Amino acid sequence: MYLELSDMVTSIGENAFYHCYNLVSVVLSSGLKTIEDDAFDGCKHLMEVINHSNLSVSVDDVSEFGSVAGGALEVHNGKSKITNVN
Repeated sequence: MYLELSDMVTSIGENAFYHCYNLVSVVLSSGLKTIEDDAFDGCKHLMEVINHSNLSVSVDDVSEFGSVAGGALEVHNGKSKITNVN
């Protein structure tokens, strides 16, 4: 499953995507201001986060937002790409 957040979304709450097993890719909107703890907890297939927000998001940050993919996780901040392969 691919999810692209609307620019009207300003916050992702705690456990917002709890156990969304089919979530593979997320696009964070430019309007996003906060991501709370465990927002992606249990998203074990999450492999890619594309960040259009002003937040600085790293692979470690996404992992801290919950347990995510056991394999490679890529975070794109603008034009840069950060990859973590476990």
